[in-house]
Amino acid sequence: RASFKTDSDGTAALTTGKGDLLVWATDGKHYGYAKMDTRKDSVATLLLNHTEDEEYIDNIDIVPPAPNAVLPCVDSGKQAENRRRTAFEDSVRNAYISTFYCNRPSNEWKIKPNANLTAGQIAETMRRCEGNYSEITDFLNRHTEKTDFPLYAYLQSYSDKDMRDITADVLDSHITHNVQSEEYLKGIMPARIGNELVRAWRKPLSSAFAKEKVATVKELVEWTLANIKVDDTGNYYNCPISPMGVFGLRHSDAHSRDIFFVAACRSIGIPAYIDNATAEIFVFTDGDWRRISFDSNRKALTSDALLTVSLPSGDVTAIPKYWSHYTIQRFEDGDFVSLDFEDDRRVASFPFTIALDPGYYCLSTGKRAEDGSVRSRLEFFKLSPGEIRGCNLILRSLDTNSEDACNQPIASIDKHFEIIGGMATVEDYAGEKGFIFISLGDYREPSKHLVKELTEQSARLSKWGGMVYMLVPDGVPAMSWNIPGADISAWRKRGDDALEHSIIDALSIGEKAQYPIVAFIRNDGGVMYCSTGYKIGVVEQLTRLLPTH
Repeated sequence: RASFKTDSDGTAALTTGKGDLLVWATDGKHYGYAKMDTRKDSVATLLLNHTEDEEYIDNIDIVPPAPNAVLPCVDSGKQAENRRRTAFEDSVRNAYISTFYCNRPSNEWKIKPNANLTAGQIAETMRRCEGNYSEITDFLNRHTEKTDFPLYAYLQSYSDKDMRDITADVLDSHITHNVQSEEYLKGIMPARIGNELVRAWRKPLSSAFAKEKVATVKELVEWTLANIKVDDTGNYYNCPISPMGVFGLRHSDAHSRDIFFVAACRSIGIPAYIDNATAEIFVFTDGDWRRISFDSNRKALTSDALLTVSLPSGDVTAIPKYWSHYTIQRFEDGDFVSLDFEDDRRVASFPFTIALDPGYYCLSTGKRAEDGSVRSRLEFFKLSPGEIRGCNLILRSLDTNSEDACNQPIASIDKHFEIIGGMATVEDYAGEKGFIFISLGDYREPSKHLVKELTEQSARLSKWGGMVYMLVPDGVPAMSWNIPGADISAWRKRGDDALEHSIIDALSIGEKAQYPIVAFIRNDGGVMYCSTGYKIGVVEQLTRLLPTH
């Protein structure tokens, strides 16, 4: 994303590559936009003809540049050296991973019996901490006696990354013994506030504010305004400053100031949290959660609006994911700012209802086609104070998803082919459902991305119930991926496997084919889908073709 101010003639310039751009212009209140294809045009003229009073829907297709299949040649010696180094690096990594407690029998764990945790909860904790098992083990062994502190809920309040980074001493520093109300579990117990590195701040801040005689929300707001200078230019990379760092420096960016304020509230027993989707601060006072803002220019809000987002009736596609398939954006100073609901439980299932500030919003959706183009849909609407509004999350259909397109193979392979020990047929692999063919090649980064997508779509693959025939090089722990229906064979070189050779030959891709190779094949040998090389969302595109009944 690039941003420029226009000159006195109302023009701005940008040097870019060839492809589709969405060009946006605003004066802070009005806005205008257009799609620009730099393969054809070098100038786009925009009119500021939209305001935050308009409600409308717009569809935009974004088409990427044509791929360049011409790659530099690498001699066989360098390829062999790269494979040797990769194998060595993998062996070092796998040797380290094998030491993780989650990869060793539980009778080898140096963990004492714990009256606060079940065996399953201990195993889940060890899985999450990975290589940080010594610190987590140390912490658990300090707290083996029965306590009223919700130990497992406390550990679950940390992200997996936290569990891989944190020390036993920092974990200890955030243990509190308050009434275990919903407000306590949400606004006091967690040490994680935003995207900062979790450090020990609870006891130092508690002692400091006791000396300052600060004990209420009002007093803490006044103290923060009087003592913390906000500078949003000095922290160039926006790395959050720790709460104790803000307290000591008395100088921070606004985001770090907000994290500090929430930490200060929790340290003196006031439940507080930051809504990471909207970046707003909430404190629990006078029996309810109330919004706190340090922005003097912010308009007073009478009440929130409620937005209910549903899937269209009869839509049986996979559940859309935030960022991957849709976003909700709020209009601020002439531009739309995406709210961060990634991994947020509030949008984990449909329909969902969320409370939002009154204002002007855009619900944007996108669906990626096999050629990399994206069919997007933009729905612009207003939310008034106290309004309850519903809308459908609509993902535009792709031309290749039409019934006629789905029934037409892009190529066909021979139904009979030779394997070790005799002959085989496509029906042996496909049954009635067809089968997925995957060759990971020598398992470089694009193939690793594909495996991650496969594991994320495991529920869909399991529902389908067909075979996933995978070619994987020796030494790669493919069985640990737990991919439903996987039949794993060894990959040695391009075209060595009979199925891979048939697919490469049928599609005439030869040496130009980049790994991973992914295909969906019917029991009559028809190739209904094929992808080679690195592409985003390959497995999702593939699963659209899979019958689930």
